[in-house]
Amino acid sequence: MECTYARLVICIKPVKSSLMGKNSNNLEDEFRINPYELKILKEIIALKKISKLPFILTCVSMGTKSSESVLRRALAMGADEAVLISDSSFAGSDTVATSYILSKAIQKLENVKFIICGSRSIDGETGQVPAALSERIRYALYTEVTKICSFNENNVVFLKDDENKKVLHKGELPAVISYNGFQINDETVSLMALKRAKKKEIFIMDKDDLNIDVSRCGMTGSKTKVSEVRSSFTKISGEQFFGISDETAHFLTDILRGVHHD
Repeated sequence: MECTYARLVICIKPVKSSLMGKNSNNLEDEFRINPYELKILKEIIALKKISKLPFILTCVSMGTKSSESVLRRALAMGADEAVLISDSSFAGSDTVATSYILSKAIQKLENVKFIICGSRSIDGETGQVPAALSERIRYALYTEVTKICSFNENNVVFLKDDENKKVLHKGELPAVISYNGFQINDETVSLMALKRAKKKEIFIMDKDDLNIDVSRCGMTGSKTKVSEVRSSFTKISGEQFFGISDETAHFLTDILRGVHHD
């Protein structure tokens, strides 16, 4: 994809709506923007409005066709472009395979100055993709970033957590930024903005577009093998208390103090 301006890429992980406490009754609401990307997307769009440097904001997601709804929302919020990386051979990819596929897609985009990834996703929590991506495309890596203050064609100024305090840093571009902030609640988007977003093209890339080695994708190309899944939650029996509020309050207070009633 050609670009005469600097390009900023935000990698958005689509996550199941149920993990965000949302009920989805149709395919358009099946996925939401990962909270770690939702917050930085909002901040970058706000920065874009006041920035004197013209740049293209491109959102990239890897997932099934139903993941398009996530990119539509990003476009409605103010992103310029959306790219969906989708192919059946990508299903089941771990962080090693995912970073390989993302790197191939990003290398298809022109003039990419820096890439932002959430530090983790709420459905995986590995936090490995930003570092793996920077290693593959040979970009500098900045981690624990909590705010991007400004940037130009050569540098980016940002805040990051450093031993329980926020420190202002200036880093050279090109770079990958691992953003460590999140927002649970969806950004309010007008119905008109959503309608306009539905008319915009979402560029779809598959294994052929990316010249992908499928042996490095999906379950076959994944280095992580899940041998067993265990739940750490233990169900215990509960009790119900009936009576007026004062009596119930005294009863609960006694239980907390270790006083038992027959």
